[in-house]
Amino acid sequence: MEIDEITLKARPRLPEWLRVRLPTSDTFARTRALLDELKLHTVCESARCPNHWECWSKGTATF
Repeated sequence: MEIDEITLKARPRLPEWLRVRLPTSDTFARTRALLDELKLHTVCESARCPNHWECWSKGTATF
């Protein structure tokens, strides 16, 4: 049985004009600092959720 090699092409990065810079809020910074201080990892981080900014800006996190 022979296995064929598969060559994966690197996907191009998004252009700068398409990237969205999210505003930083005090609540987001406090939530992030608290999680770091307590060495906690959230579901959002583990799943690499693109919407964690929305939750953390409200002062919430899911474990």
